[in-house]
Formats: sequence, structure tokens, C-alpha cells
Amino acid sequence: MLPKSSSRGERRSVTVLVLGVENLSTAENLNSEEKYLIADELMHFLVDTVYEHGGTIDKLSGDGVLALFGVPAIHENDPEHAVRAALGMLSRLEEFNRHVIQKYRTTVHVRIGIHTGWVILGKVNTDLKVEYNIVGSTLALAAKLQMAAGRDTILVSADTYKRTKAYFVFKEHPPVTLKKSPTPIPVFQPVDVRAFPAKVRGFFGFQSPLVGRDAELSQLRQTFSAMMTRHEPHIVFITGEAGMGKSRIVAEFCTSIEQQPVNVAEGWCYNYARVKPFALMASLLRNIIRLSEALPPVQQRSVVRTYLQRLGVSVDDILPYVLEVLGVPTPAGEKESDSPQLDSAVLQRLIFAALRHLLIAEAERRPLVLIFEDLHWVDAASEKFIEHLLRTTHNQQMLLLIVSRHTEGEAVLQLLRDAAGQHPVREMRLEPLSLDETRALVESLMQCDRAESARVSLRLAKRAAGNPFFAEEIVRTLIEQGALTREKDSWRLKTIADDALLNSVPDTLHGLIMARYDRLEPPVQETLRIAAVLGVSFPVEV
Repeated sequence: MLPKSSSRGERRSVTVLVLGVENLSTAENLNSEEKYLIADELMHFLVDTVYEHGGTIDKLSGDGVLALFGVPAIHENDPEHAVRAALGMLSRLEEFNRHVIQKYRTTVHVRIGIHTGWVILGKVNTDLKVEYNIVGSTLALAAKLQMAAGRDTILVSADTYKRTKAYFVFKEHPPVTLKKSPTPIPVFQPVDVRAFPAKVRGFFGFQSPLVGRDAELSQLRQTFSAMMTRHEPHIVFITGEAGMGKSRIVAEFCTSIEQQPVNVAEGWCYNYARVKPFALMASLLRNIIRLSEALPPVQQRSVVRTYLQRLGVSVDDILPYVLEVLGVPTPAGEKESDSPQLDSAVLQRLIFAALRHLLIAEAERRPLVLIFEDLHWVDAASEKFIEHLLRTTHNQQMLLLIVSRHTEGEAVLQLLRDAAGQHPVREMRLEPLSLDETRALVESLMQCDRAESARVSLRLAKRAAGNPFFAEEIVRTLIEQGALTREKDSWRLKTIADDALLNSVPDTLHGLIMARYDRLEPPVQETLRIAAVLGVSFPVEV
């Protein structure tokens, strides 16, 4: 018997993805060996997709997959990772079925359910692997959504939808009645990735005022004006802690130049993709080309080819390397004539040349604003390409906005500063808002009569500690919990008797806080667990 040890249970928010394979084990036109071979190949790409998006495989069989996002380490956007993984599975499945039809005269279909919720998580270690015991209704609801989903579709719960609606296009879906639940529950069907993510933080569908950042916004506009009058790249480093409003000020700047004759392209770094070569550049290219990653590979190749033709560059010279960066596979059964088979160092140089040529061609059509978001999570290949671009580009009208947390990405930022030394560079460090600015933000969000809001605005402003994102999320939680209600054209604050509501942590902050917590050493984690019970202030001796 293997020796086992089990850690104590831990309560945390986890996103559960349950995938069921339809009728493969009972298919009468397949023998046992064929069923095994199909299931084995299917599970390989399903598992790869989960890992590519930062998930963990908890259970695996020929009939399904149970994947966890937020285990063993929490990321700030695990629900988003789970939905991206599910869409990636369906995209790959379409290509997989072309191969299966040719070889086995059948097709494979799946149903996927996703739910985000709280669980009690226990970890069981053995000599060979780590298993997780999940206690709570989260797993059961994800499994029920999987059973309620249609063929080759994804259903997500309202909790997952709330955290991902800014990133994905959702199709209307009627509420479903689940087993042992007489009341229909709202469900949502993601069908594609948004070409441009909607507002991610704070109030979805409501633009909170920009408070305390007028000077920084003015500096961005000045740099933009300089770039428009001089044929030379300009670089702005926008840094600050999480929630300081880095992305918000970039969005406000982009809104202010909407009528200008420029192209704006945005690329995102993801914490799960730091080891994936050119992940940032793939995100940027998809934004430029308007290319959905949910499209089947054949369609993606066609869209890229058409784009390069319209751009007026040599398609044969650039297409293979763009497809390599995008990770678009060669369709099953086709020759890999477009896939470069080169030494890795040579391949990287050719990719650099192709990407640079593409971006310069874009800048020659119209001045180009490139936004690199969350650079503290940049992959090594993309970071090296940005360095290369800065060192080798001289006469193009480009504005590069490099957005990063300064404490987590300082080493990378310094490398880029060195590479950008020959160009005009502006440093923009966002500091916490003052107490008065934070209070003004809270009161503008609440939109109450000043006498109404004054009762709690100062308290909430102190709790937000100058962080605009925290302030927005605290107010949003008051609305969701019914403490702040809409009456005609204004908001009214109900009497709040208990401190628990004012002191609660919004769901959207749990991921951010726990992601940092998971990176700490175990002794520090233990200290924080104790401190969470003792309170903000306690004697050192304790």
C-alpha cells in the first residue's frame, strides 16, 4: 500500500469544468481497439488544452474530463481561463472529427459544463501523484450543466458568466431545470472570444468617472501629439500596483483619439501563458487581424492569408511565421508545407523579421498605437521581440504603451528601457489616490444624495486604501447585496446594521488576493491565516 498524507481542508473559489464524451463507449460500428485509439487521441488534445490554459486535470476517463481552474494555485482570472479552454476544445474537436471521419467513419461529440464557486479543498499526496478531494455543491452543479448542455456546446453558470462576460460572446439560452431543483436556473452559452474585451473591472455597462488621473491622461495625449508630428517611435511605460487604473487610463486615452487617423492594436499577457512562446504577440496579431481563436484552423489560415494580401506584403514569405506565432496547426491530412522546419534560433530570427515587417507595413498605412497589457506576465519570446522592435525601428510613427505592475515586472521593464533608449520615452507611475479622491470616486459611484452617502463613503474610501478598483468593487458588492438600491433616478443607501457587509471581500477581489497569497512561502501563509482571525492589529507576541 502506498503511504498517504492528507492536508487539512481549505476553502477557496474554484472554477470546475466537466466534459462528457457522447456515446463513444457504446458506438456499435467501432471495435474495442478503435474505441481505445479514438479516446486516447481525444484525451491527449483535451488534456493539452486544459494545461495550456492553466488548469489541472482531476479526473480523466475515455468518457470525460474533470478539470479544475484555481488548483493548486489560484490565478486572478481562472473563470476566464476555463471558458477559453472549453472554446479551444470545441475548436480542436472540429478538426479532430475531420480526421476521425476519414479513418474510422464516425464522429465524436462532447458536452461541457462550467461553474465557479466555493469548495472545501483537501489535497491527498501519494508517492506517485497528488489528488484533490472537493467538498461542496460546485462540482455537482458543473456536472448538471454538462448533462443539460447540447451536443458540442458549453453551458456556464451565472457565477461564471458574471466573471467572464467581458471577454466572450454569449448566446441567449433559456433557463434550465436541473435534477432535484424545481426552479429553473439561468445559464449562458459562450460561443466566441470578443475581438475587443469589454470593461473588465468595476461596473459592467457603466463607466465610472476617472478620478485623480488628469495629469497622466494629459501626458499621454502630449506624447501622442509628438508621435503624430515626428516620424519616430515613442514609448510610454505605465506602471503601478494591481487596481491602480493602468488599463482604465489607457482605455480613456484610446477613447480620446477615436477620431484620429490611427490604428490601435492591443495585446494581452496571461499568467498561464508565460511559458508559451509568442503568447503576447499572438494576442496582438489576433487583435490586429480580428481573428477569433474559436474558429477552426482551416478558417483561421484563410483569414490570415486574406489579411496579408490586403496589407500588401509577401504572403509566401510571411504567412508560415505568422501561423507559427498564432499556433494555428496544419489541418489533418494536409502536408505541412507552411510549417517552418528550422533550427529554433533560426526560426526565431525569421519570426522576428516577419513580425517586424508586418507591423511596419501597418504603421506605413496609418500611425500605429500598440498597447502591451500586463507585461509582468510576458513570455520570453515576445519580450525579446519587443526589444528587437525597439532597437531596429527608427522612422515609423508608432506609439508603444507598455503596461505593467512595477513590483512584478521590473526586470523586464529595465530591459525594454535599455532597448528604447534611443527613442523618446516617458515614465508614468500610478500612485494610490488620496483619501479625498477615493471618497469622491465612491460618492460618484453611489450617486446618492451627499447626506445619504456621507454615512459610509469615508469608511469605504479608507477601506479601499486609494485603490480605484477596490473602491469600485466594494460599491458593486453593496449593490449586489441589496444595501444600495435604485429608486427612480438615484441610488438610495439602506440602513446597514452589520459590519460584515461593509467588511466583506468582493468576489472579484478573491482571485487577485489569493493569487498573491499562493505565491508566498508556507510560513508566511500560516502567519496570514492566523492574522485573518486576529484582525488588522494585534500584538507581535501573539
